[in-house]
Amino acid sequence: MLIHRIAPWSRAGKGVGTFLIDTVEVEASPHVAHADRHVRYLNAPCNLRIVARLTCVSGDRQRQNIGILSALAFSQGLFLGGDDDETGRRRTTTPSDATGGAVLATSRAMEYFPKDQWARYDYNGCLSRGQLTRMGRFENAAGLSIAFYSWEVPNPKGVVIFSHGHGVHATFELLNSPKAPGIRTEYPGTWAESLNKAGYSLFALDHQGHGRSDYARGKRCYFERLQDLVNDFKRFVRLVRQEVGQELPTFLLGMSMGGFVVVNAAIEDENLADGVVLLAPMLSLDRLASRGINKVLLPLVTMISVFLPTLPVAETAKNIKFPHSQLEVEMDDLTYPSGVTRTRCRVAAEYYIGTKRTQTLMHKMKIPFITFHGKDDQMTDPASSEMLYDRASSSDKTLQWVENVFHDLMHEKPTSNDIIAAIVNWLSDRNGGSKPKRRSRAPR
Repeated sequence: MLIHRIAPWSRAGKGVGTFLIDTVEVEASPHVAHADRHVRYLNAPCNLRIVARLTCVSGDRQRQNIGILSALAFSQGLFLGGDDDETGRRRTTTPSDATGGAVLATSRAMEYFPKDQWARYDYNGCLSRGQLTRMGRFENAAGLSIAFYSWEVPNPKGVVIFSHGHGVHATFELLNSPKAPGIRTEYPGTWAESLNKAGYSLFALDHQGHGRSDYARGKRCYFERLQDLVNDFKRFVRLVRQEVGQELPTFLLGMSMGGFVVVNAAIEDENLADGVVLLAPMLSLDRLASRGINKVLLPLVTMISVFLPTLPVAETAKNIKFPHSQLEVEMDDLTYPSGVTRTRCRVAAEYYIGTKRTQTLMHKMKIPFITFHGKDDQMTDPASSEMLYDRASSSDKTLQWVENVFHDLMHEKPTSNDIIAAIVNWLSDRNGGSKPKRRSRAPR
């Protein structure tokens, strides 16, 4: 299946790029070497993973030839991601591992900030009023600083590690406003408090491009590869487990985009944790893809992202069912609010292709899990939770439909109170001893 032999771009230099398409190679002829990089793309129609390693050329010829290569790939139904920023400069950081293997050893351990230094990061008062135990950072494989937080209890019976959704960040998701609508700075009445009262320590990170973590290309709510977030999260989970003790039962909690991250992390490493809790996981975006201009743009977004990766293009949904929740996401200084902002081109491409690929891997999900989804969710497709339940090979899996929600299952009361109570019960049933082998699907 040799789809193309790329012609020489220059007679000078000795660099050779080899493209691996499943088990078939497509070779690029020698050209002027400038910077060694990895690029990744997918054969969307066939759901094949494709990893390419390319040695680039410099200057205008570089940009022109990347465009030619992209066009060739696009004509075959492929996605090729470029790594040039808007100024044309190359990225000098180490790319992430496209195959989902171990994060590179250049990543550093967790660094904790003394509390007398928290004020410099406390833009809205949540660090002083939110009853956090610790906060800090670690460096990911690309050299970006990733912020994290904890709400810990003495002698915990387990640890929960949280992955947040698109456009928000950990303290925004895990804290409450004193009076809605308002700034989320308070600990009482939160899921963090509920988990702590049940005996669980809670850790959470801000994914790159979100919250207090570094932004790729300096753009909020932007990242080069969705796999980078999965790798960062796996790294974080391993660091937390080293910190609290490997013997402590560990559970992963993922909201929306964070659900995608958690599912893929669990598929790639079935020993990463003892169980997974999913909240409206982003495993299909077909409903959102059919919205307005998205119907026109999404089929082209992978191509556009090569040239305009940070351009906001894809429409998102506004939470009109719970207007206070919508106002709160708009009021926070570090969010990128849905319904007000558009998803950046590269990010939209990564979401769309990433969810399609994940659907082909769901049978590899072996970790015990429970997934909650609103029947009328306007952001992520409810059917995708059902798809995960049907396809996952886990012998302990539960699908729970919820009523009277829009998408933010952590704050849309009174349903959110029922969900956290169910989560605590689910965790307790699987904490220590033999895990129950059960299957449960709530009627839709």
